[in-house]
Amino acid sequence: MEGSDAASEPLLRIERSDRDGVPHLELVGELDLSTAGPFKLRLELAERDAPETIVVDLRRVTFMDSIGLGILLAHRLRASRVGRRVALVQGPRHVQDLFQLTGTQDQFEWVPAPA
Repeated sequence: MEGSDAASEPLLRIERSDRDGVPHLELVGELDLSTAGPFKLRLELAERDAPETIVVDLRRVTFMDSIGLGILLAHRLRASRVGRRVALVQGPRHVQDLFQLTGTQDQFEWVPAPA
């Protein structure tokens, strides 16, 4: 079979790396209803080791809707209840607009992109 079948490509790829014991989840693609389950699972897996901070990198998110935002808000709330942090790396303009339009930008800790 030549080429790649776009239908077989996942809508969201989640790449995990650990830097000094801090899990970084880099999202590549769409964060919406169709990808909510895998993203929630990856967040839960990252939480299992009870890290002080989890970083979610939004730089390569091509689309995010209220479902994606809701997952991030729920994760932030869950983390804060047990004294942990969730930090976000700023995404493209259309992603950041969602945070601004919903008034949720100040509810998150924003960190610079990793080197």
